[in-house]
Amino acid sequence: MTRRRTITPDQIATAIDMRENKGQSLRTIAATIGVSLGSIQWQFFRAGVDTPPKFRKSSPSADRPLEYVRNGRVVRRFSPDQDRMIESMSLDGKGITEIGRALTPPRHAHTIATRLLFLARRDARADGD
Repeated sequence: MTRRRTITPDQIATAIDMRENKGQSLRTIAATIGVSLGSIQWQFFRAGVDTPPKFRKSSPSADRPLEYVRNGRVVRRFSPDQDRMIESMSLDGKGITEIGRALTPPRHAHTIATRLLFLARRDARADGD
């Protein structure tokens, strides 16, 4: 089993500076820091680092149905009603496991945690744009 490489807080700070202040691409940042592209994407997502507006693309998923197959796996998007329910239950102090179980069909807790991060970023964009 290989040892999992940990990104240090200093590396994360450097990566954030490279993205927000210097406009560097994710690939350049990942290569400079010495981690995978996915690691950088996840760290930015967790930290709320957003893509600079000039690099944003329109979301191709908006045209997709709520359920579709990608790479042989069924992908279930969240509906606007589910998003409202997730936000409401979270504001009421419900845990991510309880929220996931309340949805139809049920969702895993990690999916709810990630969705809450996404919804917070969406709201921040709406406030800032």
